[in-house]
Amino acid sequence: MARKPPAAVRARLLVRPRTQENSPRLSALPPRSRSALRTPIRPLDDLIRQKTLPEPSALAVVNVSLPAENGPYACPCCGYLTLDVRGGYEICPVCFWEDDGQDDHDAAVVRGGPNKDLSLAQARTNFAALGASSGRCLSHVRPPHDEEHPLRSPPTRRCDSSTTSGELDSLA
Repeated sequence: MARKPPAAVRARLLVRPRTQENSPRLSALPPRSRSALRTPIRPLDDLIRQKTLPEPSALAVVNVSLPAENGPYACPCCGYLTLDVRGGYEICPVCFWEDDGQDDHDAAVVRGGPNKDLSLAQARTNFAALGASSGRCLSHVRPPHDEEHPLRSPPTRRCDSSTTSGELDSLA
């Protein structure tokens, strides 16, 4: 059996089955749906030709930047300098975020993967409130070492009724 050229196959796939104007099934549809069914489908190639692609530079996103002096990388969740590589699925010992490469440009997106149902933004909020990326990680975290303090300020701990006056003085 002879093969049809790709253009013919695409055109055949884009043809809607014919409907009769007085069909009870057609008249039962809302007016917008009936109108859409009467409108012919343009071939896919025509639609592609009309689209313009953005400049490649507009698509570039810097996901990870090198740390100063090639030192450790800052954890995207807590900000402490605890990671040997970025995006390498290393777990930060300070907040227990598993670094899957997510960064500020998509912090609100829940990616699933190693951090399950947490977005980076939610993990940051959790760290500021709890001291861990999530409540279930509290038993795995440790305080940061002196050399791990970031160049930028980390999220601050929330003050509550258990906060001592000494802790408040240290925050000032």
